Amino acid sequence: RISELQAHTVRGRIMNYLGRCCSAICVYKIVISAVNLLLRRGGAGNEDPATRLLNILLIHLRVPLDVSYWVPIISLLFVG
Repeated sequence: RISELQAHTVRGRIMNYLGRCCSAICVYKIVISAVNLLLRRGGAGNEDPATRLLNILLIHLRVPLDVSYWVPIISLLFVG
């Protein structure tokens, strides 16, 4: 019952929305990986659109990270 009440707060709605976004990214990455595997497209060096978007966001938000190192790891966390 408490979790139902928390889901109706502003913070709860934001968390639900972010959870849905992460789920959509995960499903998208799994489908694209399966398509690339079945059609033998791409390789280990190619970036998918979700990884590319994350890279662009981190650069434009000026997050003080080594973007080329952290983007593949963060992208893998979405799938794993």
